[in-house]
Amino acid sequence: MKQTSTAIGVGSGGSVPHVAVWGEDGALISQFRGEADGHICKGETWQTVVDNYQNGMKPANPSYISVVMQKNDAICVAMISVSGNGQTDYTFEGSNLPIRCAWLDADHTNGIIAKGMSLHIRDFTADSGLVQQYKNNTDRVCKNTARMTFWPDTVPDATVPIFSPPLQYTRNPGEGKDKGNRAYPDWTDLKGWSIGRKKRYAKDSKVRRGIYKTLSETLVVSHFAQHSAREMCGDPMALSSDFASIQEGLFCDMTLRKLWPLCTSTLTTECFDVPNMTPSVAGPHKRSDVPSKHYSEKRP
Repeated sequence: MKQTSTAIGVGSGGSVPHVAVWGEDGALISQFRGEADGHICKGETWQTVVDNYQNGMKPANPSYISVVMQKNDAICVAMISVSGNGQTDYTFEGSNLPIRCAWLDADHTNGIIAKGMSLHIRDFTADSGLVQQYKNNTDRVCKNTARMTFWPDTVPDATVPIFSPPLQYTRNPGEGKDKGNRAYPDWTDLKGWSIGRKKRYAKDSKVRRGIYKTLSETLVVSHFAQHSAREMCGDPMALSSDFASIQEGLFCDMTLRKLWPLCTSTLTTECFDVPNMTPSVAGPHKRSDVPSKHYSEKRP
């Protein structure tokens, strides 16, 4: 039997997502259509094995994967593992990319922006060369649409961007590197990609504007001690709206990766004013020293 196995580990449990897998040429191999009442428990690894019914039941090496939420109980994806009847077994997890888990939610509750994610799973092996490339330039991951994208709105039948022609890699054992400039940042706006048969989704404002503009218009405020603005600012892999931690008394400007103390009754200047959602400064400053912030919403 020609099948593809997918496992998803979560840091925080929720609904079972829709999963689709493509080959290196962009041909769809198989899909798991989710479960209306399915649930993944916190810390659990969910697994499914699906026949390769969409490629004529042929052996296949999975290269691209999309994970899309259909229900409103969010999950935080900590690990994805994919294997097929070919010779591949690729894993996306904290061992090869410094990311704890990635939140996905269908209705964007609690400020969760991404409904789905897509990965070129080949690029998340433990090859030391690839890992070093990402450390040297995180934009190769965070700003490369075909390699990894978090989608603010998508549907289960959405196609994913692919590298065409496929990327080439060096062959030195343990030192695999992609060799082409096409793996560098492309800053592709999300409006450029088709959304399967449901074309109307391509007109959605979040898709047209792209996730970067969506993030810049939102201020997230947390009262939980485990949510750290300092940690957010210092993590090169973090992608988030500007973030204020009440417990820490800190604000992180995620665009500049700069920390500001929160204003208090005794600290009224050179600080970030959460109620008014703006920096509070005194005296003349260079324009580059004081970010211009115009948030459309504040999320708790």
